[in-house]
Amino acid sequence: MLTKELKKDFYQRLHNRRVIVLASYEVDSVAACRILISLFKTDSIQYTLVPVFTTDNIEQAYLEHNAHCDDFLFVNCGATVDLLELLSPSGVINLYVIDAHRPISVTNVFSEQVHVLVRDTEAIEEIPKFEDVFRDDDEDEQSEADEAVDDESSDGGDLDENGDPSASEAAKAERKRKKKGFDDEKYLKMAKKQRERRQWEEKRTQILRSYEESTFFSCSSAEIAYELSWLLSKDTNNLLWLGIIGLTDQYFLNRVSKSGTGYLTERDFLGAHVRRLNNWLENDSSSIVSVDCMKISAERELRLYLYRHWSIWDSFYHSLFTMSQFKLWSLKGQRKHLDFLSSIGLSLANCKRKFKSIDTKIRGEASSKIISTYERLFRQGLKSNIWFSSFIAQYGVMNKFSALDVTIAVNALLEEPCEMTSSTEKFMKALDALSYTNSSMIAESIDKAKLLLEAICEQTKNVLSTNRAVNTGQFVLVSLSSSIKDVKFFASFNSFKLLCLYIENCIVSSNNRLGNKSFIITAPSSVEENNTVILGLPPLLLMEDKYSNIFGKAFETAADMTKSRIYQSYFENNYLDIRTEDLVKFLDALTTIMSA
Repeated sequence: MLTKELKKDFYQRLHNRRVIVLASYEVDSVAACRILISLFKTDSIQYTLVPVFTTDNIEQAYLEHNAHCDDFLFVNCGATVDLLELLSPSGVINLYVIDAHRPISVTNVFSEQVHVLVRDTEAIEEIPKFEDVFRDDDEDEQSEADEAVDDESSDGGDLDENGDPSASEAAKAERKRKKKGFDDEKYLKMAKKQRERRQWEEKRTQILRSYEESTFFSCSSAEIAYELSWLLSKDTNNLLWLGIIGLTDQYFLNRVSKSGTGYLTERDFLGAHVRRLNNWLENDSSSIVSVDCMKISAERELRLYLYRHWSIWDSFYHSLFTMSQFKLWSLKGQRKHLDFLSSIGLSLANCKRKFKSIDTKIRGEASSKIISTYERLFRQGLKSNIWFSSFIAQYGVMNKFSALDVTIAVNALLEEPCEMTSSTEKFMKALDALSYTNSSMIAESIDKAKLLLEAICEQTKNVLSTNRAVNTGQFVLVSLSSSIKDVKFFASFNSFKLLCLYIENCIVSSNNRLGNKSFIITAPSSVEENNTVILGLPPLLLMEDKYSNIFGKAFETAADMTKSRIYQSYFENNYLDIRTEDLVKFLDALTTIMSA
């Protein structure tokens, strides 16, 4: 069922109980878990945190803990799958779901054991009605069975007054004649029921196909966790910052529309809390605030990754927006980049120097100069800008981080290509890094993020130079070779998706006519030697206004048509593993499906 009373129907029911928290490997999940753990510790709620990758991990974790725990909380996982079918929980088990993935499984919506936590503002009118997807035919089947029993009992009870069965042969023959010729009234009644059942099933299939056709994202899980802390009157700047990180993670990985209402609406929601919790620091001069107290402010943030901890030159060359807009893989784009820097008034020496080592006055004016110059030279005809509205956090004198930089850094911790560190250890490191007092770990993870961005940009340049993109008419197919440089960086889903976003943006920048085309990127699997991974991305123009991805159901249909061997148990169903020998027929079927 959908639960909007976060305090009453969720949190208060966990008091004096133990809860198992299953969280996916996403920055938004890490931020949400950090908020929830803070609340659990305040109210002495026992918990066990289990990071999960796939639905198989969910099932395994449930089997390990269901014997001694009745409450399970799913963070950024579980909403889109039928949890009752997957886990078969007993009647005493409570399943709570905080998940940004949509659409929600209709079974989860109408089950009393599953509680999907949603915001009051979330639109639920698209969810099918109960009577359209569920039907109880037990009474009809029972009445038909009773009629059959009555017929059988009447067949064996035909005796005359003297108990002679031979005298009732005429009556038996009459009934057999009626059975062979069918009783008109009973036959019409059964035929009507079968026709109504068939029509209802056809309508149900059509409704579910329309409802589950495309996937999208709701507000981040960290935002819901922060709203819970607000309802409990336990919200602080530290927890608010974690909610901001969850929203920024969606922005960073294109899980929310950037120019539409998605990001802007959630930014305004969090911005109101930023003003509520931080305005008193500026207006009340009589208050004494510790220098280590976190302060959050809303600012215009450049779409330049890590430039405060890098150089402007390196940030330009390794940021998604500037690499695609300036076409920095080409000589013409590099000359355009140099002209832009000269228009700003920054010397080449300052651009290549560490940003922190630039003169204070120049450093303070750099952001505004870059924004004004870009708007003056390139804004006309462009739908997006070089900046977006975001937030900055500062604690202490030196520690000043943007939400975007922290998101990129924590993502690099989760995706760190280190075989000596387990996935659970990486998740716990990311959880520790989001502590506002642990700025040293953020600084270390920023160095890891630089390596990841450099590997992504290098691979993107290789794809563009070898012209691996093929326009099939229905979508653009990009096949990465088995000799991918720095393949270790792309073993995880988020880093591979980020690489695909770079490739899609740069290809569309080279050929604007492909802006309304979907993209499919394939690469050899780093886990199974005979497998290939496939990721489907919606058209770039669509992602700017409203994120909607149709590849999940399309992949499933194509696999059924061709009997391809796939593994599609990830939390985003537009990503799957497939046997390499089945890839060609799978793509042919996918082309046919998308052309229909």
